[in-house]
Amino acid sequence: MGSGGAFELDTVYPTATVTAPFTLFSPDGDGKKDVLVIEQSSSEETLWEAAIVDADGEQIRSMFWKGRLTDLEWDGNDENGNVVADGVYRYEVRSRDAAGNDAAAVVARIRVDSRRTPLFATVSADGFSPNGDGFRDELSIGMVAPLKDGLQSWQVRLHHAERGLQRTFEGEGAPPERLAWDGRRAGGRRAPDGVYTSDVGLRYAKGNAPTATTSSFRLDVTPPRISLDISPRPFSPDNDGLDDELQIGVTVDEMSPIEAWNLQIVDPVGNPFTEFTGRGTPRPTITWNGLSRDGELVQAAEDYPVAMAMRDDLGNEAVASGVIPVDVLVI
Repeated sequence: MGSGGAFELDTVYPTATVTAPFTLFSPDGDGKKDVLVIEQSSSEETLWEAAIVDADGEQIRSMFWKGRLTDLEWDGNDENGNVVADGVYRYEVRSRDAAGNDAAAVVARIRVDSRRTPLFATVSADGFSPNGDGFRDELSIGMVAPLKDGLQSWQVRLHHAERGLQRTFEGEGAPPERLAWDGRRAGGRRAPDGVYTSDVGLRYAKGNAPTATTSSFRLDVTPPRISLDISPRPFSPDNDGLDDELQIGVTVDEMSPIEAWNLQIVDPVGNPFTEFTGRGTPRPTITWNGLSRDGELVQAAEDYPVAMAMRDDLGNEAVASGVIPVDVLVI
């Protein structure tokens, strides 16, 4: 009785496991989710064949392994090195051993999204004064993100030019078109006066994280600091060539532009005597000849109170006062 030839019985099927930590990516070169990572493990086989297939079933990229599968990074390019069109793709890998046993694994619904994610940030004004007077108490940050699809989160940070981060706002999904800030930090304390900028950041599911920074703006609740220097003391406008003109030196310390000012001199019993007004920062020295608006000369040996009121462009107001002593006049 003859014996048959030797043969190999193979009942062990090839095995493969493929997974991806994410299936949405954006091969746009920004360094964030530019490649799709596919983690693979398998049995030892003669050949593994894999392909990236588009929504129409057309193979646009192929690859193969001998032995065991290793991890794959797809950069979103086709066989010719061109970035594929935005859309949905599928990764599939398969093997057949010598006995005809098959194995296959798939990562479905891979989405390529290379759409741009522009972001614009603006502020409603170049300054505000959150002091509760009803005038310019809030400042709003405007945010424009044309692409809303896939927005996961947003963040707005407010930075003092010298003292760093003062407030952070954040949320899920698309940002509001405008975010109002009342000038306070997270704990409710008022943020310090100074020059600020705001930076806005978005995060998309596909990895894009655009940022934008607003122009600078002022937070200022401090009234102007005014100093008056009155000379000569006493003042004697009697045309004798000595101390006939009064010089009122004005020093202003204020971070915001001065909008308007008024300097008023009253007579010894409190009636208005004369005044000087203007817009913008007053000149350093205001000269007075001792006459009222009606041409009346000051009285000898009397004191004339003087007060300067000033308002900056954010509505902060201050008053500085002094006394002008008048000498004995010889007419």
